[in-house]
Amino acid sequence: MSSQNADINFLDKKLKQFLEQMMKRTLVTLLALCGFLSHGHCELPTAPDAVIQNIEIQTGCVGDLPVYNVEYLVVNIGEEPITEYCIEIWNEDYYQCFDSDLFGSYEIPPGEGQLFTTQFFEFNGNPGGFFVISVDGVNDEIITGNNNTTIYYPEEWEVCPIECVADTIVITEYENVYITDTLLITEYENVYIYDTTYIDVEVPVYITDTIFLVDTTYVNNYIYDTTFVDVIEYVYLTDTIIESIEIDCNTGLPCEDPGMQPCWPWAVYIPNVMTPNNDGWNDVWQPVYDLDCWVDVEFKIYNRWGSLVFEGWDDGYWNGSNDGGPSYVADGVYVYTFKARKWNSTEMYIRNGHITVLR
Repeated sequence: MSSQNADINFLDKKLKQFLEQMMKRTLVTLLALCGFLSHGHCELPTAPDAVIQNIEIQTGCVGDLPVYNVEYLVVNIGEEPITEYCIEIWNEDYYQCFDSDLFGSYEIPPGEGQLFTTQFFEFNGNPGGFFVISVDGVNDEIITGNNNTTIYYPEEWEVCPIECVADTIVITEYENVYITDTLLITEYENVYIYDTTYIDVEVPVYITDTIFLVDTTYVNNYIYDTTFVDVIEYVYLTDTIIESIEIDCNTGLPCEDPGMQPCWPWAVYIPNVMTPNNDGWNDVWQPVYDLDCWVDVEFKIYNRWGSLVFEGWDDGYWNGSNDGGPSYVADGVYVYTFKARKWNSTEMYIRNGHITVLR
């Protein structure tokens, strides 16, 4: 931990030195342009000057994923209006540009500011670490050494719980009943399995508990399998552990070549813009993938405050409505989560991103 803190302090120091050098170079260039070095006096020309202030990080959870967004204020400390500018967050795929000629509300007069809130990003950094947000592309801006701002993540991060769902089976017919309980285990650290069955019948019952270990890793955990049986006739109990590996019939080796899989390369295309204006073009948003290759598909769409506005499955699509109702969402940036499973695997494919709604 001390080594990690030393690396962070070193990077922070280098970043501050870089910003100070940029400020000095910019000031010297300005003074040279207006004749200060030769005449001994100078008045800098009036111009806009953009800085980023009042930065806040909001954290939360989308399912079991930790997420965050950034709220920031772009302030004009110059003497001319800001009409064009772009915002970039260096550690995320976030680069937004604004032009008051297209949207007049984005103009920032001298001494005023414009408040923005990003979409939610999945948190993949280190608590207490930092990243940089910058404003550039400002119209006629002269001083640019104050355009970069360092942001620090919170020291403590919210733990997102994994939802557990109980499975209840009700049996109403009792002749030759077969109960099969299959567990697919892909993570082997601190796995506790409690399987309890209560039976009170007067006919033969066959109970099969099958555990598939999809790996060659040896499992050293705790499995509790308790069965309470009160019957008159015979009960057959089978507890089987099966390790499954696919073998190439020609070579006798494990199948590791992706080209042998019919669904390779498992492509999933997810659009990031939609225009639900009923003109017949881009009126709906829908992930594109091979329905024969992906199963258990689920996608959710959230607004910038983290509220769920739509949820879909399989080959469903979103037409811009609010929860499928008669009202429609406003223009802006929304966040999606996409989950699916390959038909021949237990591994879940998870993807997050943003959707821009324009009309």
